[in-house]
Amino acid sequence: MFSRIRRALVLIAQQRRKRAWFKQQLWSPFRHIRLRPRIEKLEDRSLLATWDGGGADNKWTTADNWVGNVAPAAGDSLTFPTGAARLTNTNDYASGTAFGSINFTGAGYNLGGNALELSGGLADNSAEDANNVVALTKITLAAPQTFANFHANFGRTFIVTAGVDTNGYALTIDGTVTTRMEGVVSGSGGGYQDRQRLP
Repeated sequence: MFSRIRRALVLIAQQRRKRAWFKQQLWSPFRHIRLRPRIEKLEDRSLLATWDGGGADNKWTTADNWVGNVAPAAGDSLTFPTGAARLTNTNDYASGTAFGSINFTGAGYNLGGNALELSGGLADNSAEDANNVVALTKITLAAPQTFANFHANFGRTFIVTAGVDTNGYALTIDGTVTTRMEGVVSGSGGGYQDRQRLP
């Protein structure tokens, strides 16, 4: 009886050694590989907020003034389209709040209010017979960018009365229709270029 037990124990020991050997052979090609966690950059989560002016006032923080009744969050890009109400409206976000770009597809707007930080530029792409005016307290650049006027009516001017702090980034004025910079452009470094292609 003891001999049977001894043989069983020997067989178990042999099986364990075989399993250990197979495991070693399986992982040996990878023994020099060190696994390190990889950190991937998160995708851009900024959204596009479109003005409709449907609120009880003309303030940017009023949710009902935006399509979907959701006010923009910091970092979002803003569009001011044709057919909206309250064309004269006010940025009442905290001074220096960052936004992506500001794009006009409608005309006759006058944007006033607090200073903001901008990373994606200004663009007038309207086809309507009226000027757009950006009269914010100040615009501080957060990246190299372009202010451009591609208004379909060559007689219309994109007017920027806001002061602009280039903050060390390049600012380019572009487009096929006049963009008039009435505010002071300040800030060292980056450069300021006028590349308008006027008829």
